[in-house]
Amino acid sequence: MGQLVFQATAGGQVALVGPNPATNFSINVPAINGTFVTTGDTGTVTSTMLATSVYTAPGTIGSVTPNTGAFTTLSASSTVSGAGFSTYLASPPAIGGTAPSTGKFTSITNTGLTSGRVVYSTTGGLEADSANLQFNGTNLGLNFLPSSWNSGYRVIDSSFGSFAIENTTVGQALVTQNAYNTGTATSPTWLYKSNGYAAAYIQNASNAGHQWFVSAVNNSGAGAALTFTQAMTLDNSGNLLVGTTTSPSGSGQINAPKGLTGTPTFSAYQNSNQSYSSSTSNLINFQAKNWDTASCFNNTGSTVGSIPAYAFLPNVAGYYQVNLIVRTNNTNQEAQATIYKNGAAWCNGSNINITSGTQSGTTASTIVYLNGTSDYIQAYVYTGSAGTGSGNNQSTQFSAIMVRGA
Repeated sequence: MGQLVFQATAGGQVALVGPNPATNFSINVPAINGTFVTTGDTGTVTSTMLATSVYTAPGTIGSVTPNTGAFTTLSASSTVSGAGFSTYLASPPAIGGTAPSTGKFTSITNTGLTSGRVVYSTTGGLEADSANLQFNGTNLGLNFLPSSWNSGYRVIDSSFGSFAIENTTVGQALVTQNAYNTGTATSPTWLYKSNGYAAAYIQNASNAGHQWFVSAVNNSGAGAALTFTQAMTLDNSGNLLVGTTTSPSGSGQINAPKGLTGTPTFSAYQNSNQSYSSSTSNLINFQAKNWDTASCFNNTGSTVGSIPAYAFLPNVAGYYQVNLIVRTNNTNQEAQATIYKNGAAWCNGSNINITSGTQSGTTASTIVYLNGTSDYIQAYVYTGSAGTGSGNNQSTQFSAIMVRGA
């Protein structure tokens, strides 16, 4: 029998074993591609081929090219060895990376933590969380899951109050109570957190203004629609607007429909003497004004618009303080000032009756409600005998001012 020879595809031969009469025998094959052949006794290669004699050298697992590729699966019982794996063990890449000492964790789970809570380090560096701090990826809740604020806000939230910053449109800093905004700063959609009242304070970066808002009580539960009323405003000119959003002229003023600047007031006086009839009440003619802030006093003897002669008809409903002083010159020293409302006596003043001299003075003062549309007041004086009124600002004067809104 000839000798078994391995004929390499790339060229060259390797004698594997000598003549062996046994039916079965083992061989050691080089890790290259080639063909098995047998040689005759003369030592030349013959064409006698072994069955399944074509041999392909093994490659790395998962690859068709020798010495390249990667494991596609590796069980817990697998054993890996070799020079290349030793190099890997000496300098392994970080988890998720492709090169030694690089990469990062893509996910990690701690079953001891609760979703949505802020993680902090306790004594000894252990991780923990608490229901007192809850984070939804945008806003932070204090013992409270943050409400669904619009994404333009960054909020520290609680079940009662919130502090919010908006910097995507107008720029705002807000403090709210029982309210949150699912709309934008320029087109808000306010909702209640729970039953009860709501309030808000907003500072706007766009105009440096300050605004205070209040609401009606809510009985429809969480998520009910909320309508705010702007109760007070401090504008960037220093004007404080109470119960209104209309800024007065000038700066540094307080504008309040229920009193103070911006409400109707007047002061009028006689600039000439007036004759009074005996034993009757006489309408006093106040021809001149010290002021009339809302043009509500008629200082003529005829009706002007809807305002009767020498009458004050304010255009804002409320309670008015009214003052009247009168001096008369008559021989029978009896005089009494009276404030009329809508043509009828409302308040009688002091009744003066002296026995000597030719002058007497009388006053009247009251608070009266006027409806802002049709109610008016006038000044009258009763004289016991015919005489004249003293026509000057110091002696005969009529004034009113609103002290409280309706």
